Amino acid sequence: MEALREHPTRYVLLLLSLIVISLLFVSRLEIGNPPSVEKVFTITTHYYGVDAEEIQKVITIPLENAISILPGIKTIKSISETNTSRIFVTLHPTTEAQEFYLDLREQVDLVSSRFPRAVQRPQIFYSDTTREPVFIVSFYSPALPLPRLAEYVKEKLVPELQKLSGIGEIIIGGEAVEEVRISTYPDRMATYGISISQLVRNLQKAYLRQPLGELRTRSSQIPVFFDSSFTSLEDMLEFPLLYERDTLIRVKDLASVEKGYREPERISRINGETRVVLYIHASSEANILLLSKNIRNFVNGYEELQPLVVYDQGAKVEEEVKRLFTAVMISIGSLVVLMFLFTRNLRLTLSLSLPLPLTILVAFALFSLLGITVHTYLLSSLALGVGLIIDTSFVIFEHRRHSLHTPLTPLIPPVIASSLTTLITLLPLWYLRYEYVWIESLIMGFIFLFSLSFIIHFFFLDPPLSQSLLRVRNIRPLLPLTPLRKFFLSLAHGAYPENRVRRALMWGGYAGISVLSLILLLLLPKEITPPQLRDTYFLRVEYPPGTTIEAVDRFIQPYLGYLSQQPGILLVESRAERASANISLKFDPSRIYPEELKDLTEKGESLLGKGKVFTEESGEETGIQLEYVLTGDDYDTLKRHISQIAKRLSAQHWVSEVVLHFKDPPPSLILKPSMASSFYRVAPDEMGNTLRWFIQRPVALKWLFNGKELDLRVGMAPESVSPQDLSFLPLPASSQNTYTVRQFFSTTTSTLPSRYYRYNRQNALAFSFRVPPMPLERLSTLLKGFFSSLELPPGYAFHPDPLIATTQKSYSLLLLLLILAAFLILAVLIIQSNSVVQPLFVLSIIPPSLLFPLLGLLLARRSLSFPILLGLILLSGICVNNFILISERFLFFKKRCTNHYKALLLSLNHRFESLFLSTSTSMIGAIPMFWTRNPFSTSLAYTLFIGLAGAFLFTFWFVPLFLPSLTSRKSPEALSDIVQEDRV
Repeated sequence: MEALREHPTRYVLLLLSLIVISLLFVSRLEIGNPPSVEKVFTITTHYYGVDAEEIQKVITIPLENAISILPGIKTIKSISETNTSRIFVTLHPTTEAQEFYLDLREQVDLVSSRFPRAVQRPQIFYSDTTREPVFIVSFYSPALPLPRLAEYVKEKLVPELQKLSGIGEIIIGGEAVEEVRISTYPDRMATYGISISQLVRNLQKAYLRQPLGELRTRSSQIPVFFDSSFTSLEDMLEFPLLYERDTLIRVKDLASVEKGYREPERISRINGETRVVLYIHASSEANILLLSKNIRNFVNGYEELQPLVVYDQGAKVEEEVKRLFTAVMISIGSLVVLMFLFTRNLRLTLSLSLPLPLTILVAFALFSLLGITVHTYLLSSLALGVGLIIDTSFVIFEHRRHSLHTPLTPLIPPVIASSLTTLITLLPLWYLRYEYVWIESLIMGFIFLFSLSFIIHFFFLDPPLSQSLLRVRNIRPLLPLTPLRKFFLSLAHGAYPENRVRRALMWGGYAGISVLSLILLLLLPKEITPPQLRDTYFLRVEYPPGTTIEAVDRFIQPYLGYLSQQPGILLVESRAERASANISLKFDPSRIYPEELKDLTEKGESLLGKGKVFTEESGEETGIQLEYVLTGDDYDTLKRHISQIAKRLSAQHWVSEVVLHFKDPPPSLILKPSMASSFYRVAPDEMGNTLRWFIQRPVALKWLFNGKELDLRVGMAPESVSPQDLSFLPLPASSQNTYTVRQFFSTTTSTLPSRYYRYNRQNALAFSFRVPPMPLERLSTLLKGFFSSLELPPGYAFHPDPLIATTQKSYSLLLLLLILAAFLILAVLIIQSNSVVQPLFVLSIIPPSLLFPLLGLLLARRSLSFPILLGLILLSGICVNNFILISERFLFFKKRCTNHYKALLLSLNHRFESLFLSTSTSMIGAIPMFWTRNPFSTSLAYTLFIGLAGAFLFTFWFVPLFLPSLTSRKSPEALSDIVQEDRV
């Protein structure tokens, strides 16, 4: 440090080298989104033409049994529905995702090798916890019909997108899957006595592709393959099935063969116009900002497809990061202006300001070097820390004003102590890093900032500061500090307890303020979910079970038109599925608020016919949505109990809506073989298979045609069959006569589930309900009172939404960590001062400092949130720095004054300037955070801003109260004498 002062050339070279090297690393800095809290794998398997019950039996349960043996799993949830099985595997926070994926892939491949041939290969996605898409983009081309465009997007764009780092599942709205359809003629087949099962078996036997081995010659080996596959549709039509009465029966005699497109699983529209839409999900550890940028660059390369970005979560993250970067720059600029108002000298201002941008620059360089992604929480810690690290500049400045040539070594212990008291309060938060992974980033940001600030201040501030002070003889601030100095010294002078009565009143006042702070901390209502600032609003519309995709798409058209005409709504995107539809509204937050959107969507609900609209948002404006799961053995029992519970729950005054995650399916037609089938020696399994092929049209085999794998489906010619058509369906019998279904079967009706749910390998049904915003404690009491009054059969159990229990646990832990932080501060101060009384004196500022933020919440009728509690913990370490500086000066003056009270007032007077500037700079540094629109950052900024103001006030108010414990009780001298003596 001293060598750099004496050799300016070395200082300049070292400074420039540090700046250049830091800029090189900053150019490669990665900016992204905060890390994900949970690790979730999604296994999706398609088996087209198969109902939910068979999906669960053939795919879901075998996969669950194989996956459940893997270590590190927290929960397993599954949904089995027509054509699709989805399994969601949530890992414990300590489980390594990459290692788990290898084991998961091995187990899934092992089980899927025993699946039927028509089952698609299971896909594994490392999905995010919300299961909502992070990017939605639509495509349109006037030159391509919609099915051809969907096929082009699926074959050309989706494979390239899947190569991008961080991509999860991609769902195609309006997807058109090309296939080959063999549509049989039931009457002809019955006439020839050929069942559809025979037709399928013959086709499967004829389609064979396999290696036979190798032929060896003297000089080479020749691989040999057997290939009896069809080369064209004409080959398939001419394929001979059997000889009947000296007549060759071919496929064309019994069925027609054509290529076409499968009925889409979803119909997507943009502002009412049919479009091909990609719903892109991200993996759990994806950098959404980088992923979004890569997706935008990719889709913009297909201008001929007119890509339209409907939703881009990465753009929101990027906008938030830019606001926080701006807040950091504004904080630095505001502090520079404040220092200029204090010094009235540009060179001195630049010297004092040098450590601020240099510390931020080196911090970003280290983040880049260590591969740390900069995100909103990390930037929040830097933005708030800028106003805190300036304290060291003022300490060194005060030292150099009085002595230009003495070393800075005596300042190192108090500066380290003040920094440690701030950082040590964050260490207990490390315990919560698995529940809230961003806490690790927050702690790391403050540690980097304070550590680098200490090094840079003591190495790079002193040389330019000393040179600047040599040229400045007298500092006259533009801001008049003398009136403020007199006011606060008068406050300290008047607060001195001259007699026992006054001393008792002061102690009572301090005790009252401390107790009030504790009461507010414990009794203020706790916030459950912070408000989310978004410009996209998500809805879900539910229709009666059995409603087709085309019907849903037709029913929602008037509703979509109504929404698109509302002022403030910029774009309406819809996705029609079986018996439901998903709608996303892109809106202008400056023209319309989420609560207004909620009212608009509910007013237009009559346009949906039998549909009912539900909002998928959860927050301050729309309420809190909770999901409960009931597990048991029998689906009918589960359904009966949940229906009763939902009815009772909807009658509660604190519940706004209840949504069942299942529907009563439409009546199913049950065909039971009659005695006639036995008389004609027709086996039940043969009849069942025949009817299944006729009705479901499942995949018989996969045909490799022109390098493209196509599903070959076999079924009855008409796409839609009524129960009356089915009753007259001709069936072959052994007597070569034709009979109909109604001759072989009796029909009844029953209800069978169209979707099956499982939770941790148990049958399950779920429901969700929405409650208005309310304190955490009240909601917890209401939930416990309601669900404890319910009686369930043996073997049935509720699995409540973990949000309430997790939030309660977090608040309890944070309160304990606040106490632990105060204890750690005390321990550091005792070690540093070799005393117990003085650290207790320093620690006494914490209770009254917490009062102002808590009182502000009470007056504003706001809840105590998680970031505010974090701010209080951080504030407990910051506010004691004032007392540390005062006690250091007090010990200095106590050696020179016989009256210790005079020594205390002299120390307050001497430290007033640095205390005022350090407090004001910290408060000014927090102000830009209020405009970031980030709930976490604004809550932290509010706590520090109000808390620091209160700490500064109470420093001068309560310091004399603790004086009798540390000093002799001599009469206080006149305040003017103290100020005058200090000036001399």
